[in-house]
Amino acid sequence: MESSRAISIIRLLALLGLAVSMTLWMDHLRPNPRLCGFEWDCEEVLTSRFGSLLGVPLPVVGVGAFAILLGVSLFPAGRSGRLLRPLVLAAGAAGIGLVLLQVVVLHRVCRFCLIADIAAIAIGVVGLVWGRGVQRVADVRFRPLWMAGAAAALGIGAIFGTAGSRAGGEERPIPPQVTALWVPGKVNVVEVTDFACPHCRRMHPVMKQLVEAEGDRIHFVRLTAPMPAHAQARPASRAFLCACEQGKQSEMAEALFTASDLSPEQCERTAAGLGLSLPEYRTCVADPATDAQLDAVLAWVKEASPNGLPVVWVQDRTFIGPQSLEELRWAVRLAESRMKDRGR
Repeated sequence: MESSRAISIIRLLALLGLAVSMTLWMDHLRPNPRLCGFEWDCEEVLTSRFGSLLGVPLPVVGVGAFAILLGVSLFPAGRSGRLLRPLVLAAGAAGIGLVLLQVVVLHRVCRFCLIADIAAIAIGVVGLVWGRGVQRVADVRFRPLWMAGAAAALGIGAIFGTAGSRAGGEERPIPPQVTALWVPGKVNVVEVTDFACPHCRRMHPVMKQLVEAEGDRIHFVRLTAPMPAHAQARPASRAFLCACEQGKQSEMAEALFTASDLSPEQCERTAAGLGLSLPEYRTCVADPATDAQLDAVLAWVKEASPNGLPVVWVQDRTFIGPQSLEELRWAVRLAESRMKDRGR
C-alpha cells in the first residue's frame, strides 16, 4: 500500500472516530440519552467501571485521541512524525481491548462505541500493513481540507448527539394499547418500564412521588416490557405480572426497582417475602401466557418508543426517558385544564 494512500485512510478513519466520539459525548451529557434503544446497551457500557479513564469519560478520551492522531498525521515533520506509527498501533490495540471488554467482560455492547472501536482497529491494521512508511510521508497540500473535515466531524457529532432534545413531553399519536387503559373522568398516567433498566430505576422515585402527590386525581397504570439487552429483565417482568395477579403489584415493583439481583431465584424469594402464594406464583411464572403478555407489550412499545424506556403517557402527552416531578405534575395540570374546557 502506498504511504500517501494509507495516511489518507488513517485520516478518514480518524474523522469517523472523531464524529462518533463527539456524538457519544453529547448524548452522554443529556439527562435522557437516546441513541441506543431496545437492542443495545450504550448507557450501561458508558456508566460501567470501564466507562472512564482516570475519571475522564471514554467519549471524551475518544475525541482527544482521534483528534491527536489526526493532528499528528497532518504535521508529519520532526518528532511528531515519528510518533504517528506508535500512535496508530496504540489506537488499534485500544480498539481491540475495548471491544473485548464489552463482549467478554461486560456482556454489553454499545453500537456507537463499536463504530469508534472498529475505526481504531482499522487504523492499527493500516499501520501494520503500512510499516514505517509513515515517517516518509510529508504531503501536506490538503492540510486545510483535512482540518475543515475535523471541524465538520465535530460539528456533525455534536448536532447528532443533541438532536431531538426536549424539555418536556410532546403530543403525538397515542397507541391504542394505552387509550384502552384509560378511565373516563380522570387524568390517565400510563408508564411502561423495565426493572433492569437504569433509566427506569432513576424514574421510579419520581413516579412514586407523582402517584402519592396526585392520589385519586389520576388513574395510574404500570406496564412492563423486558428489553432484550437486559439479561434479568424478563424474570423481573414475570415476577411483576405474577404479583399483579395476587394484588401485590406496587410492593413487587418497589422491591424489583431496588434489588441488585433480579434472577429468577431471587425474584421468587422476593415473592415469598411479600407473602405471595408460591404455588400460584410458580404456576404463573411458568405459564406461556405470561411471556406472551410480555412479548405483546414489547412489540407495540418498540414502535411507540424505539429509543428505549421508560416511556410515560400523561393523558395525551408522551414523555420518553427520566423526567422531573415538576414536568409530570405540569402535564397533569394541563390535562385537567383541557378536560374542564371540554366539559363546558
